Amino acid sequence: MLFGLAVGVHVTRIGGCSHEKLDGPHPVAPTLEMHRELPGNARRQVAVMFQQPLARVESLPVHEHADLALTEGLRADLLNEERDFRGAADAYRQSIAEWEEAGEDDSLDIQPELCNLAILYVNEGRVPEGIALLERALRIAEDPSRDPNTRVKILLAAAVAYTRHKDLEKAAGYFQRVVVLLDHLPPAIRIGDGQAVYREYATFLRTSGRKREAKDLEERAHLLFGPDTSQQLVGIDSLLPKSNRH
Repeated sequence: MLFGLAVGVHVTRIGGCSHEKLDGPHPVAPTLEMHRELPGNARRQVAVMFQQPLARVESLPVHEHADLALTEGLRADLLNEERDFRGAADAYRQSIAEWEEAGEDDSLDIQPELCNLAILYVNEGRVPEGIALLERALRIAEDPSRDPNTRVKILLAAAVAYTRHKDLEKAAGYFQRVVVLLDHLPPAIRIGDGQAVYREYATFLRTSGRKREAKDLEERAHLLFGPDTSQQLVGIDSLLPKSNRH
């Protein structure tokens, strides 16, 4: 599974990450993945690649830093799916370095690797490093011309990370921002998992002792989205759009 922000060769993608929940005092789900939408020849190349073993990914021809960055990011995604998290982290770091060499350090192209490496860091307890990467990804996503649903997902990921870091004030602030942003999206483009965003925030409030606020939030979610049929928390990976690599 890959995380679904859209970035490019021009692709939007948060790459694969662990599906395990983070341990901690607040049972919020932590995993995040971003995915890429690939145009033209790159789309066909990646479609073929994802049907092949990892060795085929590593044999892709690369000529420039952007090509290397994309290949390393995709290799990291596959390593992540194979649960080789150390190898995936190395590949994400290499991809980020190549995007920076290509002059894309503030572009949507680098966003998937930033988010996916952040989640790997959070899952292995390197929370401050993960937060720094999420903050960087959020600065890229803050441009009003960019997909607001992507911003929703990164804000939610940051809220979860700050919860894990036990910075409940910061976490609450990010939860509030994500709900306000979600509420202002037109219904036609509001993310399908908006209810899950509300559920995560309500869980955070309840475990923080703010039960009345949690109940009010759940009632508002019911009005916006209808009955909540889910019986469990969702991972952040499931809140992000899935990859379109074909």
